[in-house]
Amino acid sequence: MFPLDLIKYPRKFSFLSTSGKFLTSNRRIKFIKIRANHSSSRSRSWSILFFGTDNFAVESLQKLHTKYNSQNAIKKLEVVVLPTAIENSVKKYAEKYNIKTHTWPLKSQPSNFDLGVVVSFGRLIPTSIIQSFPLGMINIHGSLLPKWRGAAPINHAIINGDVETGVTVVKLMPKKYDIGDIIDQKKTPIHPDETFPQLCDRLAKIGSDLLLSTVQRLPDILLLARPQRVEDVTYAPKLYPQMSIINWDAMSAKNIYNLQRGLLNVYPLTTYFEANIIKLYNINLAETPKIQTPNEKPGFVIYSRKRKLLLVKCKDGQWISVSNITVPGRRVMNALDFYNGYIAGRQKKSTCFNSNVNEIQKESICSVK
Repeated sequence: MFPLDLIKYPRKFSFLSTSGKFLTSNRRIKFIKIRANHSSSRSRSWSILFFGTDNFAVESLQKLHTKYNSQNAIKKLEVVVLPTAIENSVKKYAEKYNIKTHTWPLKSQPSNFDLGVVVSFGRLIPTSIIQSFPLGMINIHGSLLPKWRGAAPINHAIINGDVETGVTVVKLMPKKYDIGDIIDQKKTPIHPDETFPQLCDRLAKIGSDLLLSTVQRLPDILLLARPQRVEDVTYAPKLYPQMSIINWDAMSAKNIYNLQRGLLNVYPLTTYFEANIIKLYNINLAETPKIQTPNEKPGFVIYSRKRKLLLVKCKDGQWISVSNITVPGRRVMNALDFYNGYIAGRQKKSTCFNSNVNEIQKESICSVK
């Protein structure tokens, strides 16, 4: 145990944390109290209450559960889940392995837990609950905070064309999401063709490793957390269906490709065609077709018989390819079926996809051989 004078008069003493960094006076007081309560921190095992919902969270829960089963670092593990009406992968995992669960909102304050862990929970935690944990609460967030605060950081990183992202362990704060001090981070590149499901799986694994590393370095690591740089903040708001509509007049081919990568398995990309919203699947960057179309506006559509794909001109003069389409009331069809059913043999001069139903103007039908 630490001497009483050390707690009363911390300024008399100059010492390092176990990481070798000097602590400020305020942090010294916190550090002393935590270490006084957990003097054998390196061999200490912790009681953790886990808050989570989706597959991203399950990866972290599984990592904690493995440590709990090995009786190393974690001596108690329970979970908080959202109501059963909401799909919850964490709840399924907890039921499968007989982990005790609590339903949100909690009926009483958590007790006999050292730390709260939040991963993809989607609910603000009240101050009273955060303060009920001696070590507070931490959150695993799928971005390099303060970049991409919010509900959909992985999606927005891809849509924005970022080449790098990562995972952040951050102290949980009440009233606002993702504003707490940064405890630890790990960076990773975003591959040029990587989609949301692929990147989400990778970041979930990185996040689970980072969480376990944080737990194993408690309590010292909490005292070394650093504030976020406010000037670097960007936001990743919740996704909504309207985001899937392609703006042909503003988006380059790469913009559209990135939008599909970021929304894959969330919303298919959509566009207007003859006053209907149609869905486009399997979009890729495409080589410029051999025919010359300098005067055709963005959204101009041709069918390539050789590639068996629809080719669509974009704002920057580059092209994307589309292999499958859904028209309202019809099943998914390939590019040839769409061409035969909706383009070939018509009297109009052109076929264009449009950003807005009021902009529908078509001029010619082309077929590349």
